[in-house]
Amino acid sequence: MAARYWVGGAATWDGTAGTKWALTSGGAGGQAVPTSSDTVFFDAASGANTVTIGSGTAICSTLTMTGFTGTLAFGTNSITCAGSGTGVFTGATTYSVTGTPLINITGTGTLTLLPASVTEANSISFTINNAASNAIGVSGSVKNLTFAGTYTGNLTNGARTLYGNLTLKSGMTLSAGASVTTFAAASGTQTITSAALNLDFPITFSGTATYQLQDALSVGTATGRTITLTSGTLDLANFTLTQFGQFTSSNSNTRAIAFGTGNLTNTLNGNGTPFFMSVAGGFTYTGTPTLNFTGVGTVGNTRSISFGNTSGGLATNALNFNITAGADTISMPTHFQDFTFGSGFTGTTTSGTLNCYGSIALSANMQATGMVSANTLQFLSTSGTKTITSNGITFDRAITFDGVGGTWKLVGALNVGTATGRAVTLTNGTLDLDGNTFTHFGSFSSSNSNTRTIAFGTGNITNTFTGTSTIFGMTTATNFTYTGTPTVNITGNAGSGITRTITFGNTTGQTEINSLSFTISAGSDTISIGGGFLNLSFAGFTGTMTNATLSIYGNLLFPTGMTLTAGTNTTTFASTNATVRTITTNSNTLDFPITFNGVGGSWRLQDALTVGTNRAITLTRGSFDTNTKSLTCGTFSYNNTNTKTLTLGTSTVTITGGTSTSGFIGSSTGTTYDVANSTIVFTTTGSVVFAGGSSGLSGTLFGTITMSGSGGTLYLGTSTSNTTVGSCTTLNNTVSPCTITNSCTTAFTVTNFNVNGTAGNLVVLNSNTPATARTITKASGTTNVDYLNIQDSTATGGTWNAYGSTNSGNNTGWNFLTRNNGNFLMFF
Repeated sequence: MAARYWVGGAATWDGTAGTKWALTSGGAGGQAVPTSSDTVFFDAASGANTVTIGSGTAICSTLTMTGFTGTLAFGTNSITCAGSGTGVFTGATTYSVTGTPLINITGTGTLTLLPASVTEANSISFTINNAASNAIGVSGSVKNLTFAGTYTGNLTNGARTLYGNLTLKSGMTLSAGASVTTFAAASGTQTITSAALNLDFPITFSGTATYQLQDALSVGTATGRTITLTSGTLDLANFTLTQFGQFTSSNSNTRAIAFGTGNLTNTLNGNGTPFFMSVAGGFTYTGTPTLNFTGVGTVGNTRSISFGNTSGGLATNALNFNITAGADTISMPTHFQDFTFGSGFTGTTTSGTLNCYGSIALSANMQATGMVSANTLQFLSTSGTKTITSNGITFDRAITFDGVGGTWKLVGALNVGTATGRAVTLTNGTLDLDGNTFTHFGSFSSSNSNTRTIAFGTGNITNTFTGTSTIFGMTTATNFTYTGTPTVNITGNAGSGITRTITFGNTTGQTEINSLSFTISAGSDTISIGGGFLNLSFAGFTGTMTNATLSIYGNLLFPTGMTLTAGTNTTTFASTNATVRTITTNSNTLDFPITFNGVGGSWRLQDALTVGTNRAITLTRGSFDTNTKSLTCGTFSYNNTNTKTLTLGTSTVTITGGTSTSGFIGSSTGTTYDVANSTIVFTTTGSVVFAGGSSGLSGTLFGTITMSGSGGTLYLGTSTSNTTVGSCTTLNNTVSPCTITNSCTTAFTVTNFNVNGTAGNLVVLNSNTPATARTITKASGTTNVDYLNIQDSTATGGTWNAYGSTNSGNNTGWNFLTRNNGNFLMFF
């Protein structure tokens, strides 16, 4: 073996002997062109010259470039190093290369390639192509590193940078180690062919090129090896990248993973952070972004997954994470697309705020504490249908649904919260119960004007909270809709001193088509309720309901044993649906005003209805049927011209009001009646009206009208005047003294006039306008009454006899009679 030194000048490697090759550095030229047994040196004495590599003739045993400042011009040719010892190639950073630089390594023995940390432009490709089973070490920077032919040796671990492709081959081996292999090309596509070998050393991708797998890649075995994506694109090309260690890419550089149908699979078992991208700004992906974590972590260990925890996590760059095994604790990332705990996972989780842009599924075998946190889980999808699979595990944390156009479907029942109240907020999108029960310990809120929907199907929301809170708050219900049967069950057995609040559309937005049904089935606390509701039931509740302005579009049920707070706020039955709505009070007094006002609506009592003294029931529109049940109120009014139906049947209506504007006040215009068998009783000791309003009760024959308020005044008509007639089957009284004042300007028609006082307690029958007589009429027959004080009254039809009565003047048709030893005397 001889040494050959390049002695300067620009020439071809295999040029004329005697000019460019010397035996010593700076020595005289003229030596033979190097052969496979010669060591070749390019050094400082070789000059800053261009050495052209000829076609197929550049060969040596070893090649050393230390100190050379010239250029190796490869063109399309290559150099062959055939040496069998260490240092087969030693490079430097002082020279440059052109063309497609390639060095073939064909020697045997333990070889080392030391190309130095050159730039990408000056990197050289190496092909190891021999039949040896020798070890080879590569440290420094290279272009392509290719193992070819029948090579079966070992690539030792070393710190190296590749600006091109890495091609391994079946039959060779790789040494494990902590030194990093870096892929750093600035452009184009670098390929990695692993030939099913495990790269048991750290890998870094730090250029701006694309790094593309050519087959499945495994990194690390029993010692954790880190894969770092600093910049550029890691292209899995539909293959699986399996790693035992940490994948890290926490920076703001432009970088991407092209998954295609491939995935990252992490097999780390113990404590560690198998995926770390706390800063996710600048990161993107293509394909289906799947990361599988298959390590069998043990109890007491924690695997942490970080994505966007510090910044940069978005719906457009979040990934899918699958935990398939382990009994350890998984610390979840702040941002993710889908997150799935497979059936093989039996551990738990710990996490901060979670932002889910896809679906989430828990394992039925994981610990019950698996989703406990004081932080919020936000569902933020803006398209498609995402699923929530709890598998019986409670989401013991606050939850927010906030994605314009997003839909979240329950797969099975969902429980949120246990002993600590957890808030559920629907800000945007659709919550699809898909026929399941959503059980919630906390407050449900959706008070805004965004487009949002709850798809109940046959499912329901069940609230179990027992503390003071707004357990359902939708004060602004604008743009809220639902599908299915809208059932909200309130089942928490809250005790006295607690106030639970339920609101729907108090401020704006409540309509018949978006109101929900609420059933309060337990508790002895106070329910503060307001707004609009479909069905409202307190069955099983023993507490207190506060008075508030309510609109009810369906059925109302109060149970025995609860308390209703008195107040001036009105409950309006507002259905416009022809389906009969029911009202069940179970002997509770509704000490607040009630209005029936729904075009085409229909309401029917299921038992007696009692409204507090001086509280009005108003029929504005629709059909009201007492269903033969008794009705008690301060005033019953239907004094308007709207289309409406009043069905009293055989019911008794008791009027308790005591002012000149209270009573039973109606209008025949627009009203259809079933009142002929009814009884209307006035119990007030003040003034009360049985009137037809502006159009009167003309042609409407009521049943029995009874004055039973001692000392009170019953106006037939209004307290001033009425322009048309009224009528009833029987007009009577049960107490005296009292006053019946006729305001009908035409006539008040009766079949039976059974008004009587007692000696010393006369009943006054008069006109609302002194000196203006009002008419009472009947078809025929004789009427006998006792102890009246009659003034300004005209009696027509049949005979009218008043015994023991006082004629106070301006009366016509009355026969005032006295009793004397059984003989009647008539005074005219």
